Amino acid sequence: MDTGALRTLSVLRRDEWEEYDRAVVQVAQERFSIISDLMGAGLKYSLGNAMGTMQLTWDRISDMDPAQVDMTAEAADIRDRLTYEQDSIPIPIVHKGFRLNLRHLEASRRQGLPLDTEHANVATRIVVETIEDLAVKGSFNTGTGGAGSLYGLTNYPHRNAFTLCGAWTGRTAVQIKDDVLGMMQAARDDFQYGPYYLYIPDNYQQRMDDDYDTTTATGRTIRERLMKIEGLSAIKTNYYLPANTVILVQMTSDVIQVIDGIQPRLVEWKSHGGFVYEYVVMAIMPIRIKRDGEDHNGIVHGSA
Repeated sequence: MDTGALRTLSVLRRDEWEEYDRAVVQVAQERFSIISDLMGAGLKYSLGNAMGTMQLTWDRISDMDPAQVDMTAEAADIRDRLTYEQDSIPIPIVHKGFRLNLRHLEASRRQGLPLDTEHANVATRIVVETIEDLAVKGSFNTGTGGAGSLYGLTNYPHRNAFTLCGAWTGRTAVQIKDDVLGMMQAARDDFQYGPYYLYIPDNYQQRMDDDYDTTTATGRTIRERLMKIEGLSAIKTNYYLPANTVILVQMTSDVIQVIDGIQPRLVEWKSHGGFVYEYVVMAIMPIRIKRDGEDHNGIVHGSA
């Protein structure tokens, strides 16, 4: 979508728009967590017309029986047929608005003061935080008119549940390592073989940097020990995860993607006879979590 079309009668000068745009982009880059990981891994699905897309629908395809093995290929083949079912998610817009009074803007220009971008900074932060929160917790009532439910990592119905040995703040380093190995085995049991990202809540961040073995002088932390596990590619702190909740995610496109509809940007229009300029920071970037025809899925939700 070309939101530049909404700026044709803009009261802001070009350099002022550049200041606002830089503020929006900078804050978004700083605040995105799961979304940045997915984008960086190339796990995104681009919408050609995000504003015109109220819901996204895709096919779930079943698997076939194993191939036959013989010496002559004369045995009658089992004639399989793929079956298709559909999943869908609504595509909501996340937005936060603010106002700029024309007199305040002109007074600022008259005094030669730089444009105050704090409103854009805060609005962008709120939008990005909401997108991240949706990625973790989902939303059942988006109010967009789209069909289906928008789920997050902690409430997707077909995720793999795993019971941790307890809150990691009170468990040994070996118990934490065994929990991670158990979560990875749960993913493999569901035919999901990595690579994996491990997302931990804020109250586990410091625990990860404690010594793994306090009886030796190796100086190796729990985080460093976990990163030695084959298949575990990253350990990330996510501030939207509930306390004592851990998520293991297989970072492949058949498991999870971010819908790259509209990345955070600023839009403007006039009100009150032109004396007030309305702004909104908006974005369309939900995640979609996938399963195959047998409901296999690469999300493991660990809770104490």
